[in-house]
Amino acid sequence: MIDFRFKDTALVSEDELVMTSHRLFPYTERLKILSENGGYGEPEASLNLLFDGALLQSVREASAKLRDPRLKYIVLVGIGGSNLGTEAIYDALLDRKKICTPGNPGILFLDTVDSVRANAVCETLLECESAEEFVLLVVSKSGKTTETAANAAFLYNTLSERFSDLNARVACITDEGSALWKLAEEKNFLTLSIPKNVGGRYSVFSAVGLLPLSLAGIDIEKVLAGAKQIRKECLFSNAHNNPALLSAVVKYCQFKKGARVHNLFLFDSSLAVFGSWWRQLVGESLGKEFDLNSNPINDRILPMVSLGSTDLHSVGQLYLSGEKSIFTTFVSLEKKREEIPTLSDSSFTPLVPEIRGKDFSNIMEAILKGVKEAYRKRSLPFAEISLPEISEENIGALFQMEMLSTMYLAFLMNVNAFDQPNVEEYKKITREILEK
Repeated sequence: MIDFRFKDTALVSEDELVMTSHRLFPYTERLKILSENGGYGEPEASLNLLFDGALLQSVREASAKLRDPRLKYIVLVGIGGSNLGTEAIYDALLDRKKICTPGNPGILFLDTVDSVRANAVCETLLECESAEEFVLLVVSKSGKTTETAANAAFLYNTLSERFSDLNARVACITDEGSALWKLAEEKNFLTLSIPKNVGGRYSVFSAVGLLPLSLAGIDIEKVLAGAKQIRKECLFSNAHNNPALLSAVVKYCQFKKGARVHNLFLFDSSLAVFGSWWRQLVGESLGKEFDLNSNPINDRILPMVSLGSTDLHSVGQLYLSGEKSIFTTFVSLEKKREEIPTLSDSSFTPLVPEIRGKDFSNIMEAILKGVKEAYRKRSLPFAEISLPEISEENIGALFQMEMLSTMYLAFLMNVNAFDQPNVEEYKKITREILEK
């Protein structure tokens, strides 16, 4: 399903792999037990979302209640873990030719506080003839996210002046008992809960992602099937049979050799938002001030995202200059969803004669091979993730693999992968400023 390769590229010896993998053995065993027992009692609880039948049923029921033949727009109000995973899966799988038409609704995302975007979304919804043409999803785990509350307040206040039955088109996804949950109960909004131990950046397979994706017509059961399949592989103790563990070990070995920056180099534009989700996952999970023994941390991994081949023409010079502090993972597809016909003679082919008789896939494949060979020649460390193609199953597998890889890497680095104490600091100060 997903191929992770590093031989002769990441410059990691077999002895290093074996020794580091052995350190992960107790954690792998713990995850196996957690997966067998099910439930949400541990910080790694997101592993069990895939097999939660009650969760899937609640999403099906909510989707059926909100779906309407006239539905054109799903507005997702949320930020960070409350929307990035959903947007990444949606952006990878959507059919851009059909969206935002009756029966083929599109998702509009409102995250940061941006008056231009908020006004544009609001104006779009105000053009609807009835409230059945849209759904407003408000997603916040804490139920007190500043940006989410501001965007939701603006949309709700404006739309309620036009649509008297607006409350029936609003759904809130949050922790049960949160301030947002209580508001939803007062207003009779539809509510779905997030398990307490499932953090925002690990929540895409909860109602946070499943409800909006289901409403948008994406086959969420296929997405979950791909995640389930790779979860089995990612609980093996043998690194060579476990892509998540192998990826974590390789990253950790490079980190210990001085590679403080991890560059996820995506060679397909449909995965661009996946890069944003991955950056949050790694940045929030690993970027801690103190380790689990309360010792201050001096060295951290900085996640960076690049898009091929665009960023070869922006930061490629830096990457290929011999900078050894950057460890790169190339992500590519074996098969594209749409093919461009072979390029025949025209006014432009003589500019680069080598493109004659090639299609876009041939050209991009040549670019990627050229980049990897240049990295090899300069002994720049890199690994590769290869997906057969973009599909619901493969996207689900990619998300689950990266979440588990991050958990394994956090264990090796002796940090808590599930909290975010420093982020809460800025949120608290922001609210204090707004009170003045």
